[in-house]
Amino acid sequence: MNYLAHAFLAGPVAADRVGGVVGDFVKGWLDPLPAGLDAALAAGVMLHRRIDSYADTHPAFRRSRARVSPERRRVSGIMVDMFYDHFLARHWSRFSDQPLTHFTADTYRLIAAHPAPLPPAFGPVFERMSGHDWLASYRDAEMLALALDRMAEFRLRRPNPLAGSGAELLREYAGLEADFLAFLPDALAFADAVRRARDAGARCGHAGPQGLISSKKGRFVTQDNPIWKMRFEGLKRYAHANQWGRESVRQWAEEGLMDDAPDVVALLEQWPLRYKDLEPGAWPAALLPENPG
Repeated sequence: MNYLAHAFLAGPVAADRVGGVVGDFVKGWLDPLPAGLDAALAAGVMLHRRIDSYADTHPAFRRSRARVSPERRRVSGIMVDMFYDHFLARHWSRFSDQPLTHFTADTYRLIAAHPAPLPPAFGPVFERMSGHDWLASYRDAEMLALALDRMAEFRLRRPNPLAGSGAELLREYAGLEADFLAFLPDALAFADAVRRARDAGARCGHAGPQGLISSKKGRFVTQDNPIWKMRFEGLKRYAHANQWGRESVRQWAEEGLMDDAPDVVALLEQWPLRYKDLEPGAWPAALLPENPG
């Protein structure tokens, strides 16, 4: 994900939003905390990383990467991250009641007011970002293409095929847009569930130094609400789309802090060790998503 999507998916907490935007500028392990990084910001950076991991395995995001031409395939993740910021800006009113320009102004204000030091490399980037309102500018396809060209020239150190890649957005526009609209509701549900689990663990005293869940005892699962059902059905859809065996399903569930939920425990007990161990018509209904699409 790129800056706008990370800021939006981070939610309303200031440190989470700041961590979402600066996440790519923080390198290495977060436990123990790196020197100069406060715990609240580290929690936002960890949320950023979990969202990136989630996106990389989501079927819609993978479809988008597959739409990129073979000569640019190695930078397809960067391209799709940027394309999705464009679609988020274009469809902003579908997902937020706050005007986009108000949201971006609030984001810049929160970053500028963050009480602890931010990564030094982020400073010059933030000056340009806030001065030219990069986050809102992605709404314009031409501005997005210009941003990709700038990235090709200044941010990537070795020769790369990113220059001119904005043309691929226009060529595959309808398909990429459909992928984004399938992805974002799932990503919102995932990010919300991770924040809830983290915050519940912190309240119960089971959080690590970044306010993250560090033991199953502190996990919080809201199985009685629509977000839980969306996540559980999403788990089954992704597992079938990727033809995962039991261990891959378990790892995905653990990444999403779901693996000790009764629904997931029951699912894993029935899931085959290898996906191909069950023929297409032999899968029990309990292992199939309600909506395979």
